[in-house]
Amino acid sequence: MTLAAEKTKDKGPGRVLAVLIVIVFTCVIGATYGFGLYLLPAVVAEMKAEIGFDYTAVGTITAVSQIGFLAAALLSGVLAPRLSAAVVIVVSAFLCAAGLFALSFADSLAVIAMIFVVLGACTASAWTPMVSVISRTIPFAHRAKALGLIASGTNYGVFLNGLLVPYFLTRQHWRDLWEITAALTFLISIACLLLMAWSGLLRRQPSSPAQDTADQLVQSGSLKEVLAARPMLVWAIMFLSGCSSIPFLNYFSLFLQSELGLSVEVAGQAWMLIGLLGMIGGVTVGAIGDHIGVRATLALMYILILTAALCLLFGTGLAFVHCAAFLFGIAFNGVFGLVPAYVTKTYKENLRVGIFSGCNIFLGLGSMLGNFLAGWGKSVTGSFTGVYLAIAAILALLIFLCSRLHRDTTSPDPHPAPENAVAELGGPALVL
Repeated sequence: MTLAAEKTKDKGPGRVLAVLIVIVFTCVIGATYGFGLYLLPAVVAEMKAEIGFDYTAVGTITAVSQIGFLAAALLSGVLAPRLSAAVVIVVSAFLCAAGLFALSFADSLAVIAMIFVVLGACTASAWTPMVSVISRTIPFAHRAKALGLIASGTNYGVFLNGLLVPYFLTRQHWRDLWEITAALTFLISIACLLLMAWSGLLRRQPSSPAQDTADQLVQSGSLKEVLAARPMLVWAIMFLSGCSSIPFLNYFSLFLQSELGLSVEVAGQAWMLIGLLGMIGGVTVGAIGDHIGVRATLALMYILILTAALCLLFGTGLAFVHCAAFLFGIAFNGVFGLVPAYVTKTYKENLRVGIFSGCNIFLGLGSMLGNFLAGWGKSVTGSFTGVYLAIAAILALLIFLCSRLHRDTTSPDPHPAPENAVAELGGPALVL
């Protein structure tokens, strides 16, 4: 029996272990997403000037990272039950650290693109096993809060980006910035490894009748059954979210500097504001979702992001820039915590893994298309205005689509997973 399994019998130590796991998982998400994906937009102007590539190439780099994301979204769901979710998460963290360090030596577009394929894979292979654990171990009433808290880890990374970027770009070199973020990610990876080893979660648990029952529950949902549950609307929402919200963040810093003529320091402050609000926004939005329903809260988040886009497009002055950063910071990670919460609250246990895997795939496809078209649009028109107008239109469509979703329930899960199913996925029952 693992230490995690033993401690779930005692709420005191079990609670401490669970909190530590959530904290470390939040840090891993902060590194893989915050550094691995969202540091590039903040330093791409300096990299572009030194290495030599255009905005279409920027869109291509951010798009190809989604190739790794898509591949990892498929493979991590297969590898986690066989290796244990903890092993997949730890390996993903170390790979991310290696990729960030490699970027400090990159001297060509091809090398950068290949590294970002790996970094894109690390994001999905770290996040997907975490969601599997949370969806089967968190009490029904607290799932949105838990997922929102872990998803908000991205904003911790973005906030730290806002602190580091102005210093390194004005006093050091962009290559030094990749090295320091690689070192921080390596330390987080070590912490994750030690915690997972201490708790015994790195070991795949031997089969037991209860675990066999849990495995049957998860694996019995065939593709035909998943499609019969009609998840296409949820998948469409994730696809359109990838087309809109991801490019919004990826090109935010470039928009402020190239369109509005703002300095690196001001753009860094806006990034810090997004990160700061995201730190508390994820869990706060999740709590609202648990209280009033995920569907209504999701629509509200898209309204906030739409308002942020309109502030950038039609506002004048720093006040509108800060308003856009404020609204986007609250809503961005809230969206990506609410969607898996909606899946866990709406669909049967044996269909959730398949449906959420589809969500990740369509999110990756949407991100790939949105990032590439946004970079291409800037190269063709010479402006990001058309890009953000298109993003605003997609967000308006998303608000309408949310109204077509089935109403999610706020009652307890009628078919909860067996308690011993925790051990197979590598995590303790979290008592909040």
